[in-house]
Amino acid sequence: MKTILRTLFFLPAFSASMVYGSIEHFAPEAATLRIEKVSTAFKKVSVELSGYGGTVTLNMQQANGEILLEDKIVPGGNFAKVLDLSQLPEGEYRLVVASELRETVQPLRITAADVVLRQELRREYFAPVARLKDRDLDINWFNTQVATVEVAILEADGTELFVDTLQGVVRVERRYNLNDLRRGSYTLRMSTPHKTYYQTIALY
Repeated sequence: MKTILRTLFFLPAFSASMVYGSIEHFAPEAATLRIEKVSTAFKKVSVELSGYGGTVTLNMQQANGEILLEDKIVPGGNFAKVLDLSQLPEGEYRLVVASELRETVQPLRITAADVVLRQELRREYFAPVARLKDRDLDINWFNTQVATVEVAILEADGTELFVDTLQGVVRVERRYNLNDLRRGSYTLRMSTPHKTYYQTIALY
């Protein structure tokens, strides 16, 4: 894993200004999700969701990340399903519900007689949102706990032009002015404790 830089870092060929004024705000989608056991002594789990803005993926994974089953839910649709887990061997699993903007991970443990589902172990992760307007790049990211986030801009060959490391944050609202970059395509890399996200940006 790449070493996190402690300070804002600029290469001589590139400078960027950060604006802390008004930027466009992006609220997390107003989605609802319920994951519950059907009843005691039955190895069944019910999943209900609604209000997700894009395509949603529901999958059941082993502890090593291997996907055992997967469903795709159409954008904006309501979804309800009962998962029968009685054929799975005893062990640790996780149920993952993921859209473009958020991911919910619910750990499960299957025993000889039951499914153990502890809602307090559920974790929710939000993807950063980046929008480019002219030469202003707005970054918005929300997390459920304090974390370190890194924003970087890379050339086509992977060379880092700019790295901004934000330590001990729960929410990120940043504007970067890219006037000093020449025309062309660049890669925006946004690293969070859960996942690293990539997005292509084109400057004209």
